Amino acid sequence: MKKILASQEALEKQIDRFSAEILKLKDKENNAMLSFYSSKLATSRKRLKKVETTVMQIQDRVENIARMHEQLLAAEKKQEQEKNGACSTADAEEELKEQESPDDTKEKS
Repeated sequence: MKKILASQEALEKQIDRFSAEILKLKDKENNAMLSFYSSKLATSRKRLKKVETTVMQIQDRVENIARMHEQLLAAEKKQEQEKNGACSTADAEEELKEQESPDDTKEKS
């Protein structure tokens, strides 16, 4: 994304430079072709701005998705740890009962 924004910026500078050159020539000569190209450059500049805005919106969306993904993974990891902790507790309680059971049988006999 950074490369896209950098190339968009470079293109914008080129368009500005060409526009300035055309305006200089246009002031010296009243040429219909220069007016035509000047308007084309203005249109290109507008389109470039729209593309730049779209790229920035996409970048924001990608960053939001990445952030949500990280949060989801963290939540899943936490749930897994809690689940494993609960299983370990249940296993420990079961082992305790098993250890108590043989003793209880001996006492009853």
